[in-house]
Amino acid sequence: FPSHDNAATHGEVCEDNAHPHVVSFAEHSIGVVHNGVVENLEQIRSLIPDCILATLRSNTDTVLLAALLVSYCSQGYTFEDAFEEVTSLIQGQYAVLALKQGEEVLLAKRAQLPLCYASFDNQLHVVCSDPLAFPEEITHYYQLIEQSTLKITPRGSTYLNGDLFGTPYLHKERACSLQTQGHSSFMEKEIFEQPAIFEKILSEGLCQDISLLMECAIVTGK
Repeated sequence: FPSHDNAATHGEVCEDNAHPHVVSFAEHSIGVVHNGVVENLEQIRSLIPDCILATLRSNTDTVLLAALLVSYCSQGYTFEDAFEEVTSLIQGQYAVLALKQGEEVLLAKRAQLPLCYASFDNQLHVVCSDPLAFPEEITHYYQLIEQSTLKITPRGSTYLNGDLFGTPYLHKERACSLQTQGHSSFMEKEIFEQPAIFEKILSEGLCQDISLLMECAIVTGK
């Protein structure tokens, strides 16, 4: 079940703009959850037929990704090939998940934003931006390889291009992170946690662009 909780970057905060975004056309129905900003939004929009654009209720950038996936599938692309084509077009940082009705497949991919994967007894499969979202059963997790599509099915997971998972990270995050821990507010807690967060991002390779971290450090004064 895909979901995403974040501030809106395109469109107002309303139910129509909530994730997951599902677009249905002809016999194809695809749902997308997306973190990040599509910088070439108008280019993506120009590739979608008017007959599919007319069915959209949301005005977010994410819904256009789902619409373009449906468009390619309607043209005869497989779901996997359509996902590879659409994500190759995205300009900007992103983490994206997609599901297609009728296919027991979850596709996931990231570019410069964190996206983690873990499984438990090869039955429970979880993909999230922050390891804090993992259930207690999860003891180890993987950071998705940059710009490599992960395919998850009830039988297991694999990278489409044959990449290997590498060394897993030990899951140390626990529910205490959800408490203010003596701070007056969650905002204050987050400010004081920033040095440790930067250290974690660097040590676990969650961000490939060091200049982005420097910008954050300058803004926060750390």
